[in-house]
Amino acid sequence: MSRPFSVAVLGAGPAGAAVARRARERGWTVHLHDPRLPRQVDASPQSPQPPQSPVSAESPGGTLPRWPATYGVLVDECPAWLDEDPVWPDERPDHLDVRPVQSDERPTRLDERPTRPGRGQDAAPPTASAPAHPRVRTPDGSIRLPHRYAMVDAASLRARLAPGPGAVLHRDAPTGTAATPAALGVDAVIDCTGAPDVTGGVRQVAVGVHVSAAEARELGHDGPVFMDWNPGPGVTGGDVPSFLYVQPLDGGRTVLFEETVLATRASARELVPVLRRRVRARLALESTGPEPAARRWEVVDIPMGTRRRPWYRPRDGIWALGAAGGMVHPATGYSLAAGFAAVDTVLDAVPRGRLPRRLRLSAALAWWLRRLGGELLTRADGDVTADFFAAFFRLPARRQWAYLTGHDGVAVAGAMWALRRATGLGHPFLRPVWRRPWSVVGALLRDGVDPGAPAGSGRGAPGSGRRVRRTVRGSDGGAPSGGR
Repeated sequence: MSRPFSVAVLGAGPAGAAVARRARERGWTVHLHDPRLPRQVDASPQSPQPPQSPVSAESPGGTLPRWPATYGVLVDECPAWLDEDPVWPDERPDHLDVRPVQSDERPTRLDERPTRPGRGQDAAPPTASAPAHPRVRTPDGSIRLPHRYAMVDAASLRARLAPGPGAVLHRDAPTGTAATPAALGVDAVIDCTGAPDVTGGVRQVAVGVHVSAAEARELGHDGPVFMDWNPGPGVTGGDVPSFLYVQPLDGGRTVLFEETVLATRASARELVPVLRRRVRARLALESTGPEPAARRWEVVDIPMGTRRRPWYRPRDGIWALGAAGGMVHPATGYSLAAGFAAVDTVLDAVPRGRLPRRLRLSAALAWWLRRLGGELLTRADGDVTADFFAAFFRLPARRQWAYLTGHDGVAVAGAMWALRRATGLGHPFLRPVWRRPWSVVGALLRDGVDPGAPAGSGRGAPGSGRRVRRTVRGSDGGAPSGGR
């Protein structure tokens, strides 16, 4: 009888945990590597095991590391295997009620929203609040996002993705030549250690504040907001563009207000003070004196458009998934649901050593097109960005869906072409493509990371050595040092 297929998964964040769990369900031998895994103690009265000593997931405490990040997902992008036992409150406070479209809001053709085959309208991953259609606000008006969105209950998700009996846990972080199938004694390696950080590269930076539901009501909170591109007090159209993001957490007991620069080449150190001031100005929070006990601040800093290797193109038995595979959307910062949706596709292909050619070509086209969108965002001012997003959210829901979630190159290209038709080639957002094409192409190539980079290598894996606390919205890594 042949031995089971074996795989080493690097990184125990959501992406790595999902890979490990689904591989175990196939009967594979799974080795999960992450130095953040809880320390294990032998059943014998001896000292704790050495850091690199393997431990069965059946051992006491054989669980995943804590995931402190804040995650949000487009619910219907998540795969059906996450639909069991959705977790959210049976009753929502009045201020979280998803009301019918108001008179100042354009209907959003919710019937056009794509639903994954086999999914019901009530299917969802474990979420911290009921899935809803949050508002999108621009200077042109207010609409409803035609896709269900929710904040993930990270603790419930972590429990659901625990690798289960038989998985072997390693409190280490193999890199370079130590992270190859031969060195680890497995048939394949799947790198889920997060996106590498590139000096001067494109990133998303945000500052948010968690407040109690009572304080949120006093601040005029009237429901979740996906994006509010209306400039806050004191912000002009020529300033660095940012939008307000508002989401309920903890079953509605707290609310997150977050000011986000969607894509920029400025550093977090430069932008964090600016964004903190903008949050305070929008909410009219006092800038002096002690903070209320229930108020908590967070900082988001996400490398955009980088990868350790393409998720769709393995090399020498080494694969990558999630942020490490380039699944962070370079124009939104999301990757959690996309990584989950690709897990089974990748695991189906791992024993063969490659994905189908058509899928590889389509995914590559989508990655480059979406990176182009991210690069153009870095060059636009506030007025131009707000106008462009107003045009984007006027597109049919299926076009929005293709761009926001798709790794289908043809569908992404179709969405971008439809947007060009809506705005015209002369729109200032698109102008760099025609006026300075080589500058745009050069920036895309300069930010790239060698597709053959060894698993787990590269400077600044998410969360490593950073001076700001990183909370990641919709991203999935599991950097050995505690990232996404």
